Amino acid sequence: MIDYFTDDGGDNSDGLTWEKAFTTFAGAVAAASSAGDRIIIGHDSVEVLSAVTTYTFLGTKTDPTIVISADSGTGTTVTYTKAANAQLDSSSGGHNIFLKGYFKIYGVSFKTGGSFSLDDANSDSLSEECLIELSSAGKTLRVAGIRNRVVFKNTDVNWSAGGAAAGLFILERGRFHWLGGTVSWSGTQPT
Repeated sequence: MIDYFTDDGGDNSDGLTWEKAFTTFAGAVAAASSAGDRIIIGHDSVEVLSAVTTYTFLGTKTDPTIVISADSGTGTTVTYTKAANAQLDSSSGGHNIFLKGYFKIYGVSFKTGGSFSLDDANSDSLSEECLIELSSAGKTLRVAGIRNRVVFKNTDVNWSAGGAAAGLFILERGRFHWLGGTVSWSGTQPT
């Protein structure tokens, strides 16, 4: 197991310390190529995504890739931040965000102007203390092709755009477990 750091203040070299942190989440996901690797994302890091983005996590059922929002520090210090402050944000471009593979994500905000999809997420994938915000009218939270189950624990989902076009929650093939958190919207209620 290796810890890979990502923070907008890193030098984008090897990601093995806060100082050498990858400046993109995609860089850390690509480096985390072994079962049980962890991605530590700076709790105050904001990454603006300018295209449709797919993150494929290479963990296994017994050793998923772990993503943790933590206080940015020095060296390899990891102090978990129990708030969804680290942001992956595609809200201005209307781009979709896809998560695939075996993962457990703690304390990250996903803000999208497109849809948010857990496609082919694998057994017991978890989102805890996270925020999923869909900021354009009529966008979808989609859970599809799941081999076992996806768990949202104390995770908030917000359709923030309002307007006449309701958002959608689509569950295709698989199980979805909701263990706390809120669902909110402005305008037309999601279906």
